[in-house]
Amino acid sequence: MIRKIVAVALLVVCLVGGALFLIVDPFYMRVPKDADMLRSFQAHIAAFEKLRDMVIEDGNVTAKFSATALNAGLSRARRDEYGSLFAQLPTGMVVASHISNRRDLFSRQEVFCR
Repeated sequence: MIRKIVAVALLVVCLVGGALFLIVDPFYMRVPKDADMLRSFQAHIAAFEKLRDMVIEDGNVTAKFSATALNAGLSRARRDEYGSLFAQLPTGMVVASHISNRRDLFSRQEVFCR
């Protein structure tokens, strides 16, 4: 009887641990490969360049831009312009700008910077 309880407990721990491991993703297994990002960039270079220019202009309002989370400090027309650009890009794309040196970062996931 004790062996069955220990076996079931061990199975539960392994299942819960495995699920948590996949959720936390400590080895960044879900991050897109560099080649995928380059293909996306090359296929949508005009949209990326326009997005970069807009991010530089709006860098004093916010530092993170995505299709699902645009700062309310931006005008409605500006948010619509961002929305149309993000609609041209792969789903889940996020753009961030580091204010001090205007470095633009692109990612396909909201958790690109841990």
